[in-house]
Order: sequence, then C-alpha cells, then structure tokens
Amino acid sequence: MNMDREKVLKMQLAKGDETAFSDFYNQHWEHLFKYAIGILSNKEEAADVVQETFIAFWDARHLVREIANLQAYLYVIARNKAFKYLRSSLKKHEVLERFVRFYADVDEQTEHKVDTNDLSTVIDAEISRLPEKMRQIFIMSRKEHLSHNEIAEKLQISDLTVKKQISNALKYLRLRMANDIFYPLIFFFINFF
Repeated sequence: MNMDREKVLKMQLAKGDETAFSDFYNQHWEHLFKYAIGILSNKEEAADVVQETFIAFWDARHLVREIANLQAYLYVIARNKAFKYLRSSLKKHEVLERFVRFYADVDEQTEHKVDTNDLSTVIDAEISRLPEKMRQIFIMSRKEHLSHNEIAEKLQISDLTVKKQISNALKYLRLRMANDIFYPLIFFFINFF
C-alpha cells in the first residue's frame, strides 16, 4: 500500500468510516486467517482470532494515525490473540488433568452416587430455566457442537452476541449449581462439553 493511500485510509478509519474498514477487512482477512491457522492449527479458533483481531482493530481506530504500518499492527494483534487462545487451551488441559487426578481417588460410596444420567438431568433442568434465546444459543453450542459463526449465521445475529449469550449462560449455571455436591463435576461438564 503506498504512503498516500495508507494516509487516506488512516484518516477514514479514525473518522469511523465503515466502508473503509470493510475494504481493509476484505483485503486482509484471508492472509490473517492463514497466519492464525499457522499458529493454532484449528480453523474455528483461527476464525475466532481473526474476528477478535478486527474487532480490536476497529475499537482502536482512533489510534491508527499514530501507527506506522497498519498491516503489521493487525498481525501483532492477531499473534497476541492466537497466543492467548493457546494459553487458554493449555489451562483447560491442565484443569482436565487435575480434575481426573482428583476424582481418580473418589471412594466407592461417592462413586455410585454420581450417575451420568442423573448429572445430565440436573444440568438439563438448569438449562431449561435459561431465557429462551440464551438457552437456544447454549444448546446449539454445547449439544449440537456448532461454532459461534454457525450459530450467528443460523440465528442471524453477531458472533459477539453469541459469545456473550454463552458466557452469560455459563455464569448463570455456575451460580445456580454452586452449592450442589457435585458442583466440580457439573462445572466440568458445562464448560468443556
């Protein structure tokens, strides 16, 4: 991109010109997606990283005039977001290992109380109490295993709305079941499955 075009683009972005942003997005999303896949090796996570990168870029548009190279700035955001996903993934794996170690020593008396069907019934009952739209999105995510993008497309809402609804559903379920004797097991099921 030549210096004059980038200067004009920076001015347009700083003013909140959505058309300029859309053009910038269309010009860079595919390369950014390939870059994110190179780090994460997962298309869905890479797509999330690209989406979050452009959201962060748009949110910081008032700073673009100070940025020397917009493309380089975009890739730095993507790299940081991808590494954040990797750290999060490692933490989930660590939690799973701790969970398995902790419950490997459960005595037989507790073991027979934990019936997967009962646990599923408890979780389903709490899910049924969620507000309708939140419940629909949560079920599509956790039971139908649809990605945020797929849910957003089916319901014709934004990815951010999907993420927020899932986050709110998880908070609600954690609060509702916090006093349950099997809370650690329930927490594991609703967060990772």
